[in-house]
Amino acid sequence: MDANMMLGKSTKDFGKRYRHGWQHFFAGRKKWILLIVLATLIVLRVALPYIVKSYVNNTLAVIPGYPGYVDDVDLSLWRGAYVIHSLTIEKVEGNIPVPFFSARQIDLSIEWTALFHGSLVGEIELISPKINFVQGPTEKESQNGKGANFIETIKKLSPLRINKFDVQNGEVHFRNFSYRSESRYSS
Repeated sequence: MDANMMLGKSTKDFGKRYRHGWQHFFAGRKKWILLIVLATLIVLRVALPYIVKSYVNNTLAVIPGYPGYVDDVDLSLWRGAYVIHSLTIEKVEGNIPVPFFSARQIDLSIEWTALFHGSLVGEIELISPKINFVQGPTEKESQNGKGANFIETIKKLSPLRINKFDVQNGEVHFRNFSYRSESRYSS
């Protein structure tokens, strides 16, 4: 005889209890599973800007002769964009008092109008960028970006094909700090 029959329970009752047990098991845990998934997404969203900032700084740090860094990165997931704040790229060699490139803000995003037409392209917007070319008495004291592959760095930071490139309030400077003005008149 079956153990359930000996206890006065039919196998039909056992099946109902078994199904009800699993429903009860998941009913109580659905809330916890949902809370754990939600908490994981919130933690990921909070950590993501720091992860992206670390990636951007690591990408900029390996530019040959011209490493760079950023102060902050903001993410805008609904726009499919990230915004870089205070980017600076400086020449390693020489005593050059100005950075080669700096920008107050860089916005890298997906171009939604092109996405609706089937193309996955991006747009870059530079706000207050400055490029400083420096002529010095030697190559070490000059700054012209030679030897650095900036295109490859841009491809790493925005892997999409760039469809729009916008510059607002940009400046290009040519500087010569080694030129000394000497007085032609002596007293």
